[in-house]
Amino acid sequence: MIITKIRLSNFGPYLGEHDILFGNEGKGIHLFRGGTGQGKTSLQNSIIWALYGIVHNRKGKEIPPTSILNREAHSNGIFSFGVQLYFTHNQKPWILNRRTSSRFHQDKRYRSGEKFSQI
Repeated sequence: MIITKIRLSNFGPYLGEHDILFGNEGKGIHLFRGGTGQGKTSLQNSIIWALYGIVHNRKGKEIPPTSILNREAHSNGIFSFGVQLYFTHNQKPWILNRRTSSRFHQDKRYRSGEKFSQI
């Protein structure tokens, strides 16, 4: 599996939609650097969440969906977030899409509203 692009939507510190492209069709080594609070761990968590639907903090405790949603989106009454992973596997392109939303900012509603699809 070679990730070629990640599209984030209101995930962690990423308000709105953001595309992170991996040059050279995702091949090679890609390094992310930045100061504390710049989104490196959130980017890692977005990949894990897209694949497994759950993310744990450094102490091994699950991070609730209410903590994954971007704070500014929440302040603006937007209660949805998602991740799309664009990747190749066996030389075929794939898109893995995981989104969740709620009408209210409550954990149970996020979990019941989660949608997962592969294209």
